[in-house]
Amino acid sequence: RVLAAKLKELALADVLIVVPEVSENLWLAVRNLPGVGLCEASDIDPVSLVGYATVLFTTEALKEVEGRLA
Repeated sequence: RVLAAKLKELALADVLIVVPEVSENLWLAVRNLPGVGLCEASDIDPVSLVGYATVLFTTEALKEVEGRLA
């Protein structure tokens, strides 16, 4: 409920959330939210990224992706 409320507050409906590591609690929170995807930073690919209107990175996940691209 907290995640759904935060996404609604940010007006994010079609969003991919990228995190360094998917925890069971986060996966359980996201699995029933329509239009919300969840992905580990190590697993992102172009198809996943273009499949959503918005991609939301945690700071740690963004640093991990930047490190892979550097």
